[in-house]
Amino acid sequence: MIISESMTTRNNLTTMLHNLGFDDVQSIAQLSSYNIKQALHHPPSVIIVDGQTHLKNTMAPILTAFQHLTPQRIPVILLLTSRELKQEYLNALHPFISSVIFKPVSPRLLYHQLQRFLCK
Repeated sequence: MIISESMTTRNNLTTMLHNLGFDDVQSIAQLSSYNIKQALHHPPSVIIVDGQTHLKNTMAPILTAFQHLTPQRIPVILLLTSRELKQEYLNALHPFISSVIFKPVSPRLLYHQLQRFLCK
């Protein structure tokens, strides 16, 4: 599942994931209670969050609710544009973040991170 308010980012990541061989890609603009309820029927294997400053404060409670959907922890990959924001995001979302990737996103790095989480 890709979460990004930027349609361009969602489209680029979806295309990148399809090119890497991942077919079942869900892409949404924001994580809401409606999207969480929909995910009950088909929980994602991995969540990719496009880190944006204004999302930081709302993501923790939503990811908490989302993580309670499945018995296993869902890995969260955070995409950031700035290394300076890394600590700020990790402080706010520490229990949820499994990995951080800096933009521009390397398809090879993203592939290896996804394989790491999906092959467990």
